[in-house]
Amino acid sequence: MSNKWLVSIIVICLVYLLLGHLTNLRSYRSLPHRDLVGRETTLKIEIAEMKKADVENTSDEKQLYRLSIERAKLLAEIKIRQFYVDQLITMLFIVALLLVFVNRLRKKQNRLATTKEEVIRDMSVHIENPREEYIEEWELDSRTRDGYKTKEEAIRWLKSDPMLTCDYCGAQLRSTYTGERESIQLVTFYKNVPEGAKDLRVVFGSYWFPKHANELRCSQCGKVEKR
Repeated sequence: MSNKWLVSIIVICLVYLLLGHLTNLRSYRSLPHRDLVGRETTLKIEIAEMKKADVENTSDEKQLYRLSIERAKLLAEIKIRQFYVDQLITMLFIVALLLVFVNRLRKKQNRLATTKEEVIRDMSVHIENPREEYIEEWELDSRTRDGYKTKEEAIRWLKSDPMLTCDYCGAQLRSTYTGERESIQLVTFYKNVPEGAKDLRVVFGSYWFPKHANELRCSQCGKVEKR
């Protein structure tokens, strides 16, 4: 369903709910159901008796009109409760809002970049919380091989990923809104503390590690690739 129709439904539901709460059209909405039915029955009898008496003077006609309007409101309230109109309108309002949100999300998802330049421009890189690790000195080279000294270098590497090309149609891939997005994390490496020694926090260095998105979608054919 298009957003135009959904917005119309939302407006209608909102008007209904506001009229019921802010005006006297639903003046009997707080009345217990038993009292509501009893009052309607009483008015029905009074109106029937007045009509049977063949009302002629103006004051009695006004009274008959007032009672008829009051009974109409009571009957409307009874029918609204009988068919759960309030609950249905509220549910319809909530569902329409959710559908508008889903449609906007789908529309955003479908507006995928079609060129590598657009992919790079639109790519949003998430920065994860920093992490610390204790390692041996001989492990440093192997542990930092995929890291970068600056955040900018890590982001630049992510955005120049050669794997952003679809192997089916050749169009550009981009991370989806349902999977984990591209991210970088700062990891600080410390020298392992020998047994019995005090931790002096001997720093080997801090490196930024890029992390690929775990789900990519092709901007042209729609193929989804998981990593």
